[in-house]
Amino acid sequence: MLLLALLACDSVLTATQASLGAPDPAAPLQVYTLRAAGGAWRRDVTPFAHAFSSLHAVAWGDDLVLAGLSSARPPSWLDERFPKLAVGALVTRDGATWAARSYAVDAPGTSLIDPAIVSGPEGMELWFVQAEGLGDPAQGGRTVDLVRTRWNGERFDRAETWATGKGLVDPAPVWFGGAWRVFATRDHAAVVVIDAKGGPPREVIGGASVPFASVEGDSVVLLAQRPTNGGRMVPVELRSRDTRQWSPPRVLVDDPSLQTCASPVTGRLGGAALLFCVDERR
Repeated sequence: MLLLALLACDSVLTATQASLGAPDPAAPLQVYTLRAAGGAWRRDVTPFAHAFSSLHAVAWGDDLVLAGLSSARPPSWLDERFPKLAVGALVTRDGATWAARSYAVDAPGTSLIDPAIVSGPEGMELWFVQAEGLGDPAQGGRTVDLVRTRWNGERFDRAETWATGKGLVDPAPVWFGGAWRVFATRDHAAVVVIDAKGGPPREVIGGASVPFASVEGDSVVLLAQRPTNGGRMVPVELRSRDTRQWSPPRVLVDDPSLQTCASPVTGRLGGAALLFCVDERR
């Protein structure tokens, strides 16, 4: 009975719950909300989560869902012995009160890296990277798969490999122009886009990483993190009407109270624009 209870434990949910709440001010990976005010972004005084990264935001019904990876609790021997795929998320309806959730995933393999929950013409989908074995999937010329799954009301399933490549991480799909456009980081050195299933990646912006894509009117809005001359990560924004010609990158915010504003993503609640980022304190 004890073994069955342990196997039933949702370790992803437990870790995600442990990420909620403001940590010690010196703790690494603090997640902040920035709110649009007077043409600028104003940071909330305190972070709402910590040890949570690889952010990806999506509106799901009345909720704003922030998918990501929690490092608040290391995996147990049971997790490593009996791996179960799931994605953790922080969920809010008011931008102030957050809850932890996890969503089960039916897919081959044992790895789920850089999850992105998105909305498409078939409903809610989860995209992620699979790279078996240890080590950084974006280094060493490792071949990785970009996997697409669909929500069936209880879990994400109907997995398919949408693209295979080397050094590709941080998938950021967006439905635009009647097709999926999938942005990704390549080799920690550039943001690329894949315009068709199995197609070749095209570079969008060098020296940037961790993309997030959304649609505003007739344009794709692309966010990414990019280092300043001092090495601090700041969010930059680019826009395109065809995913080929892009506006020059524009720095969204460079708040000196944040050591970094990494993994930037945007969302809306009640008509208000929100920006989320990870302050990677050292």
